[in-house]
Amino acid sequence: MNSNLARIEALIYVTGETGISIDQIQKQLNLSLEEVTTLLKQLTFKYQSDDESGLQVINFDQRYQITTKPELNPDLKRLYSDDNHRILTQASLEGLTIIAYNQPITRVEVDDIRGVNSSAIIQKLFKQGLITTAGKSNVAGNPRLYKTTDLFLNLFGLNSLDDLPPMDLDNDLKGE
Repeated sequence: MNSNLARIEALIYVTGETGISIDQIQKQLNLSLEEVTTLLKQLTFKYQSDDESGLQVINFDQRYQITTKPELNPDLKRLYSDDNHRILTQASLEGLTIIAYNQPITRVEVDDIRGVNSSAIIQKLFKQGLITTAGKSNVAGNPRLYKTTDLFLNLFGLNSLDDLPPMDLDNDLKGE
């Protein structure tokens, strides 16, 4: 599957809540503005017209994102208000730790440290109220910066970030 529509869909998906601009899509796929614009319209229509899909493509702040359709919000609110979904997975704890020790930090920087895409984890931590945005980075694309919240401090019994235990880099690097 190497259609340009599928390629654009994949780019939008992996950029998560940061989204991707038309210019970035053009550069990544070596397509003209007209081609990208046409394909984005097709992709948006594809999701809009599919009543069996819970997803949509939106243009927010000149960036394209894949999000859930608004009519599904009551179901999602119930899901995330359930205490069982507040449990942090190992991957979520890893992402939260990286953000706590390196804040403010972009999703791409978290990805680089973890070695895998962290979009879903960051979205979950954001929805759980454990992280929030801390402005935008001054690097290309101006990605969002993330930091921990007071809820994070409360959950882990910390008065401030100064109460985080020091990282033992020697043991962490040795895998002990």
